[in-house]
Amino acid sequence: MARLKSRLQKLETVAQQRDLSSESDLMLAATLGRLHALFYPLRDKPERWAAVIRSQRAYLAGSLGITARSASGDWKLSHHTRGELVAAGLAEPVKGSSETTGLRLTASGRSRAASKVAAIIPTYHLAGSMLARLQQLPPDRPGGLVAESKLFEIDFAANPDSMAACADSILEAVVQGAATSSATVQGHLFYRSTGEPFTPLDEQPADDCPDCHTAYVEAFTGETNRLRSVESTDGEIVIPLPVTLNAGNPQ
Repeated sequence: MARLKSRLQKLETVAQQRDLSSESDLMLAATLGRLHALFYPLRDKPERWAAVIRSQRAYLAGSLGITARSASGDWKLSHHTRGELVAAGLAEPVKGSSETTGLRLTASGRSRAASKVAAIIPTYHLAGSMLARLQQLPPDRPGGLVAESKLFEIDFAANPDSMAACADSILEAVVQGAATSSATVQGHLFYRSTGEPFTPLDEQPADDCPDCHTAYVEAFTGETNRLRSVESTDGEIVIPLPVTLNAGNPQ
């Protein structure tokens, strides 16, 4: 009986996801954009790193949600759309004192959102293979840190336009807390595996939605700009990794 009930609930959730409104997909894409901005590699402005890392930890601990609102800013529409995403199993609410203050996208939510913006994050589905590679490579620095140039097998000095696609390819592992990154004062990045579990997303067929592209990019850009201005309020600081020279290649 319990198995039948679980099966019926799953079928109901699938039906709700299939019948989502366009507004829900826009909110889903925008929320994914803000989530990605929060976990994107920190390369510059070290004075903000402590505050951003504290927010990352709070999200991973389940105490922080990602702002989710309608494009119009209408609070009633935002409230209704958040409820639609939660009911469809695509997001979980994070409660404040008396009302929902943000959402945490479930694996299904991130998977659906990624399918809507596949054209602008085409390497996102590679996180599992990139994490496995990270775990197999010998470290370049203490603490299991592997240089991004080794991980991605790209000379970024010669191919700076590849940075975004490479960061996207391991981003889902970072969002799940299975990988993290540190940077030198010059912005050279190093990744390490944290040992936390990683679950690959169900890869949905690309279902590109141009309006979702816009929602994702605007949310990602807006949240990135906001995070660039935050500073630690308790005096905590994060020290960049020291720079070393290796065969003429700064790491």
